[in-house]
Amino acid sequence: MLHTFKNPAYPVALVVGDDGLGEGSRGGRGKGIFFDAIAKMRKMITVDGKNIKHDNPHLYQRVTPDTNVVFFDDTKENFDFTAFFSLLTTGLAVNPKNTKEFYLPYKDSPRFGFTTNFVFAQEDASHARRKLELLFKPHYSKDHTPADEFKRNLFDGWDEEEWNKFFNVMIACSAEYFACFDESEKPVIKPDNPDLSKKKLLAATRKYYGFVDWAELVLKVGEKRDKKELVLDYIGVDDELKVMVKQATFTKFLEAFAEYKNWKIQPDKSGSIYYITFLEAKK
Repeated sequence: MLHTFKNPAYPVALVVGDDGLGEGSRGGRGKGIFFDAIAKMRKMITVDGKNIKHDNPHLYQRVTPDTNVVFFDDTKENFDFTAFFSLLTTGLAVNPKNTKEFYLPYKDSPRFGFTTNFVFAQEDASHARRKLELLFKPHYSKDHTPADEFKRNLFDGWDEEEWNKFFNVMIACSAEYFACFDESEKPVIKPDNPDLSKKKLLAATRKYYGFVDWAELVLKVGEKRDKKELVLDYIGVDDELKVMVKQATFTKFLEAFAEYKNWKIQPDKSGSIYYITFLEAKK
């Protein structure tokens, strides 16, 4: 978020959330302060993430040619990230009120950042390659704030020495980030979010009660299973699940569970029967 180089092969948005398996309006982890720090280094506009109206032609009217970051603060549950796909890969049309529209091509368009107390549950290849997700540990909370730790508010009343320390830390972070890239200009090291895959699994299957518990009991590494029989085993005699669960949906759940367990999926077919085998992924 601090640098202006944009690689067309890596068009990602930064999504910042909370570590841990719970969801809801917790806050206080420092996600907002994180973007406040970026705003001290780059020109940034903030948009209320709870009230985004994609059909509003003036949504980006405050963007100017020198805007570096568009920050969507506190996006709501079931947030539609797909609406940003073209903005992340092509460019941004800006339509200010009472002014002529202008277009920023990809290389000149701003980066996008989001904070959320939930997860962006969609996880197909198109979603995965367009976002970099970062989860904040519960070091800060409503009971332990940066002001409690440092005995003053961050950024308020800093002298020149304190600002220089801040700028040096931010520049060092940017240099460390670039050190993580390989020759293809894609990062070879990504944030370690051990709970993220389970958060996504729980979010995706929330309406389909009991799926995760069922999967933990039934699915095993190395066992070749008939996919249709697995669906029937999960549904059982539940009439509501019989209506809700389709084969395609169930397959996505299996894929999400495999990601959470760090398993690989080996599909197979014999005649008209589709099989699935879970394998341990190579480390």
